[in-house]
Amino acid sequence: MKHDIDKAFKLAEKFWQAKFETADISSHTTEKGDMLENSWLEFFRGTLPSRYKVDRGFVISADDNKSKQMDCIVYDSTYTPVLFQEHSVLYIPAEAVHAVFEVKQTVTPAHIKDAANGVESVRALHRTSGPYVGDGEVKEPKNLFPVIGGLLARKIPNWNNPAATLNHTDDNPERYLDIVLTSEKGGADCFETGYPDASFDVYESEGGLMRGVFMLISALQKQGTGPAIDMDAWVSGIITPVNRIDPD
Repeated sequence: MKHDIDKAFKLAEKFWQAKFETADISSHTTEKGDMLENSWLEFFRGTLPSRYKVDRGFVISADDNKSKQMDCIVYDSTYTPVLFQEHSVLYIPAEAVHAVFEVKQTVTPAHIKDAANGVESVRALHRTSGPYVGDGEVKEPKNLFPVIGGLLARKIPNWNNPAATLNHTDDNPERYLDIVLTSEKGGADCFETGYPDASFDVYESEGGLMRGVFMLISALQKQGTGPAIDMDAWVSGIITPVNRIDPD
């Protein structure tokens, strides 16, 4: 029995696009923004592999620093637990983070800059990497992978000259975005070209939203499993040492 994969993906895209359209119902700017963020969180929770969690919040490091508040954080708590939350706001250790995104209504140079600022604040954080147990054996600390950064939006005003909108304003690789994805007109990413000589692959036809998320999944797969948090580094920074009493 055959199954029309292309048709299935396009139907799935229409399903998600209908959900995104609800973010335009409210006339209140703040409420509309919250609804759009929630739509993207729901979309990623429904499409990314289950090993990844998706939330908004802050990214923190063992040396007592934190990122800007990020609208969408993709993370894996397999080896790095989420340590705490405050008033429903998550504080996620940098070791667990795979990707971060800013969410805006439209893609503009100003919003690209805002997203770059947020991504830079995450990539600048110190990440530890400790030994872990795998296949019954203690493994050496994992190498750290680059954190994926991007901008998520409802639409982009004009794809006719994407370079004018998507090109970065400086040469700092910590500010580079890997993907710009919209629910309405597809997106663009650098996953197949890479930095420092990256150029965006633009896709705006039907199926563009699903193509974008599959490109993201492919990039997440190449990262592998995240590092295990070095608990000694975290404990030494946040807990006062105690006196050890030896038995007689």
